[in-house]
Amino acid sequence: TAKLIINQSSCLRRMSRFHQLCRTASAYVLTILLLMPIATQSFTPSLPSSLIPPPRCVTIHRIPVLSATQRAPFKNENQGIQVAHSYELRQEIKECKDIRAVLDLCQNREKSTISPSDVSFCWNQVSSFLSNSKEIERIKEDPTVLTPLFARTTEKCDKMNSRSLAITSQRLAQISSKSKIGSEVWKVIGSEVWNLLEKRAIEIKAFDSKDISNILWAFAKVRRKAPALFNHFASKATTQIDDFNSQDISNTLWSFATIGHQAPEVFDSAAGEAINKLDTFK
Repeated sequence: TAKLIINQSSCLRRMSRFHQLCRTASAYVLTILLLMPIATQSFTPSLPSSLIPPPRCVTIHRIPVLSATQRAPFKNENQGIQVAHSYELRQEIKECKDIRAVLDLCQNREKSTISPSDVSFCWNQVSSFLSNSKEIERIKEDPTVLTPLFARTTEKCDKMNSRSLAITSQRLAQISSKSKIGSEVWKVIGSEVWNLLEKRAIEIKAFDSKDISNILWAFAKVRRKAPALFNHFASKATTQIDDFNSQDISNTLWSFATIGHQAPEVFDSAAGEAINKLDTFK
């Protein structure tokens, strides 16, 4: 009986001790649960934004690459709208499959939505199609097919910058050369454009070496004598000859020699610069 009493009292002590431990543990758990929101708000580590992955549902759209002029802050709302029109037009031009599609696109666009650089882009695209013999034959058979682009060039020529002017002149000369269009045809549909290109080239104050050499090359390629233009660029080439690379020097001297325009100062300065850059000539 004594042993039974002792065992019962021992069990009671153990149970009492177990209940105390449970109550203590419950108190700890309850305290942790109550303090957890505060702790997580106070001690959540702040990760750099670059390390936080984007949501999986986000779609990343490609941003069009714009030129330095297009990236510059727009002076007004109209300028921003014009850049948007130009980007849209150029994307459509790139998707054209032949010269006719480019010309139709150029003709059907409103005049106000086409910029001078868009016109030069059209000439560039038309020229790229001339690797196809069918396209060359099309122009040979009917040179007036280029009339819509000639019309746009006439409208925008007086606003062209040096680069647009150089591209337009160069591509126009390449089209003439590749398609072998006779001089009679160009006198009818191209003479006015060449006159406007010459006038605009003389008006523009600043040219880089590449634009100078390309414009001279274009006029010489179609054997178009333009004394005022060659005199204008003779002085520019002489003062900027340090900026000319080997290709610019070659194009410039070839142009003066082909046309037969006397400019000894250009040849003298180009000769000295060519010696300095002799290792860059091919």
